[in-house]
Amino acid sequence: MRVKKGMIYIFTGEGKGKTSAALGIAMRAVCNNMKVGWVSWYKGKDWDISEKTLPSRMIPKGGLEMYFMGKGFYKLPTDKETPQIHQQAAEAGLVQAEKLIKKVDVLVMDEAIKAIADGLILEKE
Repeated sequence: MRVKKGMIYIFTGEGKGKTSAALGIAMRAVCNNMKVGWVSWYKGKDWDISEKTLPSRMIPKGGLEMYFMGKGFYKLPTDKETPQIHQQAAEAGLVQAEKLIKKVDVLVMDEAIKAIADGLILEKE
Protein backbone atom coordinates (compact mmCIF):
# COMPACT_ATOMS: atom_id res chain seq x y z
CA MET A 1 0.00 0.00 0.00
CA ARG A 2 1.27 3.44 -0.89
CA VAL A 3 0.91 6.00 1.90
CA LYS A 4 0.80 9.74 1.32
CA LYS A 5 3.92 11.56 2.37
CA GLY A 6 3.32 13.26 5.67
CA MET A 7 4.47 13.82 9.20
CA ILE A 8 4.74 11.51 12.17
CA TYR A 9 4.39 12.81 15.70
CA ILE A 10 5.49 10.61 18.59
CA PHE A 11 4.62 11.67 22.12
CA THR A 12 6.35 9.57 24.77
CA GLY A 13 7.39 9.88 28.39
CA GLU A 14 6.26 9.27 31.92
CA GLY A 15 3.18 10.91 33.33
CA LYS A 16 0.50 13.08 31.80
CA GLY A 17 0.33 15.01 28.55
CA LYS A 18 0.74 12.54 25.69
CA THR A 19 -2.97 12.06 24.97
CA SER A 20 -3.63 15.79 25.39
CA ALA A 21 -0.93 16.60 22.85
CA ALA A 22 -2.36 14.07 20.40
CA LEU A 23 -5.86 15.51 20.92
CA GLY A 24 -4.50 18.91 19.92
CA ILE A 25 -3.11 17.51 16.68
CA ALA A 26 -6.39 15.69 16.00
CA MET A 27 -8.51 18.80 16.60
CA ARG A 28 -6.27 20.91 14.39
CA ALA A 29 -6.66 18.36 11.60
CA VAL A 30 -10.45 18.22 11.97
CA CYS A 31 -10.56 22.04 11.86
CA ASN A 32 -8.68 21.80 8.55
CA ASN A 33 -11.36 19.48 7.13
CA MET A 34 -9.24 16.38 7.48
CA LYS A 35 -10.56 12.99 8.55
CA VAL A 36 -9.04 11.70 11.76
CA GLY A 37 -8.99 8.17 13.14
CA TRP A 38 -8.11 7.48 16.78
CA VAL A 39 -7.23 4.13 18.32
CA SER A 40 -6.53 3.85 22.05
CA TRP A 41 -4.57 0.82 23.21
CA TYR A 42 -5.30 0.95 26.96
CA LYS A 43 -8.44 3.03 27.41
CA GLY A 44 -11.58 0.95 27.02
CA LYS A 45 -14.95 1.73 25.49
CA ASP A 46 -16.54 1.47 28.94
CA TRP A 47 -14.27 4.16 30.42
CA ASP A 48 -15.94 7.45 31.35
CA ILE A 49 -13.46 9.86 29.75
CA SER A 50 -14.22 13.24 28.23
CA GLU A 51 -12.56 12.67 24.84
CA LYS A 52 -15.11 9.97 24.03
CA THR A 53 -17.71 12.72 23.52
CA LEU A 54 -15.73 14.47 20.79
CA PRO A 55 -17.05 12.58 17.71
CA SER A 56 -20.66 13.44 18.58
CA ARG A 57 -19.71 17.09 19.06
CA MET A 58 -17.62 17.46 15.90
CA ILE A 59 -18.82 19.35 12.84
CA PRO A 60 -18.87 17.97 10.21
CA LYS A 61 -19.98 14.60 11.44
CA GLY A 62 -17.55 11.86 10.54
CA GLY A 63 -14.49 14.09 10.86
CA LEU A 64 -13.32 12.09 13.86
CA GLU A 65 -13.68 8.36 14.51
CA MET A 66 -12.49 7.11 17.91
CA TYR A 67 -11.98 3.50 18.99
CA PHE A 68 -11.16 2.65 22.59
CA MET A 69 -9.81 -0.89 22.35
CA GLY A 70 -8.06 -1.36 25.67
CA LYS A 71 -8.76 -3.38 28.76
CA GLY A 72 -7.10 -0.99 31.20
CA PHE A 73 -3.48 -0.23 31.96
CA TYR A 74 -1.33 -3.36 31.93
CA LYS A 75 0.44 -4.56 35.09
CA LEU A 76 -0.77 -1.73 37.31
CA PRO A 77 -2.44 -2.39 40.67
CA THR A 78 -5.82 -1.68 39.05
CA ASP A 79 -5.24 -4.27 36.28
CA LYS A 80 -7.94 -6.94 36.38
CA GLU A 81 -7.24 -8.72 33.08
CA THR A 82 -4.90 -11.52 32.04
CA PRO A 83 -1.90 -10.86 29.81
CA GLN A 84 -3.69 -12.81 27.04
CA ILE A 85 -6.74 -10.53 27.21
CA HIS A 86 -4.48 -7.46 27.01
CA GLN A 87 -2.62 -8.94 24.04
CA GLN A 88 -5.86 -9.76 22.21
CA ALA A 89 -7.10 -6.20 22.80
CA ALA A 90 -3.78 -4.78 21.55
CA GLU A 91 -3.92 -6.92 18.41
CA ALA A 92 -7.52 -5.78 17.81
CA GLY A 93 -6.20 -2.21 18.06
CA LEU A 94 -3.73 -2.95 15.28
CA VAL A 95 -6.49 -4.37 13.08
CA GLN A 96 -8.58 -1.24 13.67
CA ALA A 97 -5.62 1.02 12.89
CA GLU A 98 -5.01 -0.86 9.62
CA LYS A 99 -8.65 -0.27 8.61
CA LEU A 100 -8.49 3.41 9.49
CA ILE A 101 -5.18 4.20 7.80
CA LYS A 102 -6.81 3.52 4.43
CA LYS A 103 -9.53 6.14 4.93
CA VAL A 104 -8.20 8.93 7.17
CA ASP A 105 -5.77 11.79 6.76
CA VAL A 106 -4.51 11.55 10.34
CA LEU A 107 -4.27 8.41 12.45
CA VAL A 108 -3.67 8.75 16.19
CA MET A 109 -2.42 5.60 17.89
CA ASP A 110 -2.83 6.51 21.56
CA GLU A 111 -0.44 4.56 23.80
CA ALA A 112 0.82 2.32 20.97
CA ILE A 113 4.43 2.93 22.06
CA LYS A 114 3.55 1.73 25.57
CA ALA A 115 1.85 -1.36 24.11
CA ILE A 116 5.11 -2.14 22.29
CA ALA A 117 7.18 -1.51 25.45
CA ASP A 118 4.83 -3.80 27.40
CA GLY A 119 5.28 -6.58 24.80
CA LEU A 120 1.62 -6.59 23.79
CA ILE A 121 2.38 -5.83 20.13
CA LEU A 122 5.59 -6.06 18.15
CA GLU A 123 7.37 -2.94 16.93
CA LYS A 124 7.49 -4.28 13.37
CA GLU A 125 3.68 -4.54 13.39
